[in-house]
Amino acid sequence: MLLAQTVDYTTSSTDTAAAGIGLIFVLIFGVIGFAIFVWEILAIIDTTKYPDSAWAASGQNKQTALIITILSLFTCFLLTAFYWFGIRPKVRAAANMG
Repeated sequence: MLLAQTVDYTTSSTDTAAAGIGLIFVLIFGVIGFAIFVWEILAIIDTTKYPDSAWAASGQNKQTALIITILSLFTCFLLTAFYWFGIRPKVRAAANMG
């Protein structure tokens, strides 16, 4: 004689907790990704805001910086960090002096 087996298809509390944790991670990384995207757009806008004379006085190349910031939009935010912390302070200082 075969014994009938019952299968419980209800969701366990560990499954619900795992789904909640997964949702939290998705939201956190979504917010971080959106913040990085906004920062990259601001860097592109910032690159175009300074006059050519400030770029020349700082010894930086405006076209190269613009290409770096646009490429970072599609590749890696580290290129934007390079612009923001490496190139931008020199250009800002040159723009403020003259």
